[in-house]
This record gives sequence, structure tokens and C-alpha cells, in this order.
Amino acid sequence: MVSKTVRESKGIFEYKGEWLDIGELERKIYSEAMAFGRQLLSKAIEAADQKLAEHRDKSKYRDKGYRRTVLKTVMGEIEYQRHVYVVTDTQKGASAAIYLLDRHMGLDTVGLFSDTVCKMAVEAACAVSYRRAATEINDLTGLRLSHESVRRIVQDAGSWERERVEKLAAAAKAENGAGAYETP
Repeated sequence: MVSKTVRESKGIFEYKGEWLDIGELERKIYSEAMAFGRQLLSKAIEAADQKLAEHRDKSKYRDKGYRRTVLKTVMGEIEYQRHVYVVTDTQKGASAAIYLLDRHMGLDTVGLFSDTVCKMAVEAACAVSYRRAATEINDLTGLRLSHESVRRIVQDAGSWERERVEKLAAAAKAENGAGAYETP
């Protein structure tokens, strides 16, 4: 852990009626910037959900109202509400509740973690333990991830990568590769 030598710090910056030193000022501004970002993202997500609700196939997706949820992002936890829909399988007679917004944002796989948080978790877990990775992510984002959440994200990412590699290998075996083969 890196630390500076302790010096007498003086509150030379006035911010909202308080006299702060540079470290305190930096933390306050960072916290407020993150809060503003969370607010903007929440509004954008809810606007996208409203567009999906207006343009959905109404014969297939029956609107059952709203459900509140929390998305974990690099800016912290974003609370928002989204539509829940019931889809009925006419052949089987079964119905299921789905969230079109989650499906369109790609959140129906790992849980409610943004792609950026997932990438951070995978990269951090490659360098340090799951516990330390969780601590580092929590310090940067203000989230409250457990080491088990980091482990689950990494395990899911490994499964996706395995599927991707298997598809590419099958395509190569069938000589249906995505690229061009060139002999020098």
C-alpha cells in the first residue's frame, strides 16, 4: 500500500462552505461526479425501457408493470425500474416473466453487472486473488462486491470464452473459418 508521509494539511480550498485540503476536495468532487453519472445513467436506462415498451410486439409480450432493480456499474449502484412482461408459450401452455430491457442490455447472463465491471473483475482476478480483486473494485467504484461475486463473474466469462473458442474450432474444422487463409 502506498502512503504519503503525514504532514500538517491545511484546508485551503473552500467548497460548499467547508475548508478542505486537496485530498478531501478530490474525494468530494469524485463522489459528486459519480452520483451525477449514476443519475444520468438511470434516466437513460429508463428512457430506453420506455422505448422498448412502446415498440414491443404487444401480442407476444404482455406488460405486467414495473419492477425496481439495481445495476452494478463503475459509477456505483444504479437503481432504476423496468417493465416486466409475461410471455406465454401457446404449445406448452407455460408462461414466463422476462425483462426486455435486461435482454437488450445483455444483462440476462451474469446478473446485473455492467460489462465494464465484469471486465474489471476478470482483469483484476488474473493478477490477484478474488478477495483482493473485490477489494480493489470496491475501492474504485464504491460497489460492495464480494470475492464470491468476482469468482462467479470470472467463471461465467471463462464459459463464454470456451463456447466462443469451440465455435471457432468447429468452423475451422469444417473449413468455414471467419478469416482468409493465405499461404506465403
